[in-house]
Amino acid sequence: MSTIAKALPTSLLDFGARSDVGRSRSNNEDNFHAALELGLFVLSDGMGGLDAGEVASKLTVETVFAHCRDAEATPNLPYEGDQAEGASDVSNRLASAIQVANKIIR
Repeated sequence: MSTIAKALPTSLLDFGARSDVGRSRSNNEDNFHAALELGLFVLSDGMGGLDAGEVASKLTVETVFAHCRDAEATPNLPYEGDQAEGASDVSNRLASAIQVANKIIR
């Protein structure tokens, strides 16, 4: 069983997801995805009104999942950014994934 799945057993989590285009836009810029095998659910809210918000949102979700899957396959995968002292490995890995996504989006 994976490190991430151990932290959040999938049998304890029920979820649903829905997204709405909203009142101001003609396209939905939000993106979400779940990987039950990792115990991971990611939602990225597109930045409505900014150029390519839907692209950034999708890339964020894809990057977070890729980093977490890579860490699952290679447990000694280096972390991006500083690790929070006292935080769990799972929390630090998620923070690392978000740092990677942030770098790619910028």
